[in-house]
Amino acid sequence: MKRICQLVCFYITIFVVAIFLQSCCTGDLFISGSGYVDIQDQDDLPGDGKINGPFQLDVYPGLEVSGIDTDYGFMSSAHALSCDRELQNEVVASSLQISCDKEFVYDNTVVSPGTNFIDFTGITFSIPTDQVEVYIFSILFDSVFTDAAEFVADEYTFSISYTTDNNLDLVATGVFELDF
Repeated sequence: MKRICQLVCFYITIFVVAIFLQSCCTGDLFISGSGYVDIQDQDDLPGDGKINGPFQLDVYPGLEVSGIDTDYGFMSSAHALSCDRELQNEVVASSLQISCDKEFVYDNTVVSPGTNFIDFTGITFSIPTDQVEVYIFSILFDSVFTDAAEFVADEYTFSISYTTDNNLDLVATGVFELDF
């Protein structure tokens, strides 16, 4: 009886391992929507939720899975727990624009609402070019920018416009409280 139990356990183990090893799939990810914008305070100081120094805007574009290709081995009814995904379109860096819904002062000049200020000194951005499960691109406003800028204590809506390499025009927005 003990021998039969050992054989049953052995075959169940082989069956379970086969499900995990034989089941593979890949899928395509497409940037398909504007997504959302989040903010990070670069000072990492506890505060009242207002940004009053260097900060970073992270854009999380909407992603869509398309065309999952399964490549099952011996057990065709097995399902993969996860699939490798490849990003099929990317953000075109030269299309990136950022604007604000309210005026602010930068380097003693009033910046009107809706003005693209991506090229201001102290703003850098990074757009990933490798395959990632969570696709995020970031815009950093360092101390050079925050020292030259004056934002009256208020909520500001930042709009980040971008185009993908398959000509999809998108705008992500976020509302944040600034005071510097």
